[in-house]
Amino acid sequence: MIWIISRKGFVGRIKREIISLHPEIDTTIINFQESITNIHAYKPRGNAVPGMKVSGIGHRGNIMPSVDAEWRNSEFIIKSANLAKAIKDESGTLKKRITFNIYAENIKMQGIGGFELSFEGQKGMSGGPVVDSINGEVVGMLSLGLPSESFVKKKTFAISIEEVLKKCRCLAHNG
Repeated sequence: MIWIISRKGFVGRIKREIISLHPEIDTTIINFQESITNIHAYKPRGNAVPGMKVSGIGHRGNIMPSVDAEWRNSEFIIKSANLAKAIKDESGTLKKRITFNIYAENIKMQGIGGFELSFEGQKGMSGGPVVDSINGEVVGMLSLGLPSESFVKKKTFAISIEEVLKKCRCLAHNG
């Protein structure tokens, strides 16, 4: 069992079976079977353009949320959690469109569309949405930063939401 915690206070367990790993787009997709309340759902928006004002929504690496939890018999129960100390959001612009061609140990992206962002990132922000600052719609997903071995990333990159949606449509089509 895996726990998911949202900024709005949602705490829930999810089964590993609904999680799929996709190193070809540096993404993990969770296929929720039912609607979940008390989480923030962003709408996707394609056709992002350089110069667009955006925010990268993320969390600091190596910082755990404050958690109120207990063991009941052999089951671990999280009663509440607070992510406030772990939140790390940045704002800036989409600097330019890029195509990822990376073949590394844990990232294998070939011909994947994305962006270079104008703001610095931090270890732990990967996977967070890149949101249009004007309308709050998701235009991409934070992916990687350089230098790779550094906690603070001087260059930050995101995968376009179109690439993530392509993978979701493919998964839905293939069941």
